[in-house]
Amino acid sequence: MANSIRTPREGVTDSQRRIARAVDNEEWQKFRVSMRGKTTEQKIKMLRHYFEGGIVKAMNGDTDYIYDDIVVRVDNYIKALSRGGQLEPGLSLEWVLSHLIKWDALKEKIRK
Repeated sequence: MANSIRTPREGVTDSQRRIARAVDNEEWQKFRVSMRGKTTEQKIKMLRHYFEGGIVKAMNGDTDYIYDDIVVRVDNYIKALSRGGQLEPGLSLEWVLSHLIKWDALKEKIRK
């Protein structure tokens, strides 16, 4: 399990192994690296586009895009932003997606 950017730890639990498999994707790693140096607001917008575009591709039968993997990748990244103090603790993909339309509410959760 490796890609050209990083080798995720395999994990001990089923959940950890599932996350490792989802993030071990060359395209996702390139996308993730492209967010370095961006503001949290820019990262959230980029994650939204990645999520929406990936879901459309998965629905259209593109086998490089698996719905569950896309969800795991984006949710894991949002949780990492929370752990890193860039978003309020406890935020997840579900919360972010439910508030993307209400951008002002989401912006309040971004820590300056």
